[in-house]
Amino acid sequence: MKKIVKIILGMMALLLVGVATVIILFNMGMKPDKKEEEKVIAQAKEYMEEKFEKEDYEIYDVLYDNMGNYTDFEYAARVRLSSGDELYVFYHDTYDQVVHRTKDDVQ
Repeated sequence: MKKIVKIILGMMALLLVGVATVIILFNMGMKPDKKEEEKVIAQAKEYMEEKFEKEDYEIYDVLYDNMGNYTDFEYAARVRLSSGDELYVFYHDTYDQVVHRTKDDVQ
């Protein structure tokens, strides 16, 4: 009887460790990489200065697509133009360059 209790307790401990590991890995995957955020901001600044040189803009956030909702990017800088329009500026792997999309155009 003691042997069965030890086996059951061992299995429960193993299950608890497994669940804790899954939770920790999930939380780690939900947090953006600061270096990638800084990289996309730098790319967006350079792109905006080149393409929108006569318009004022503000890079106000970085969107991290940790759930795979967007097909074009994982990180995108969110930019607000002085006209009120909002853009996503990101590096597009297929085109091998930085591009922008309006909020409505992003898939």
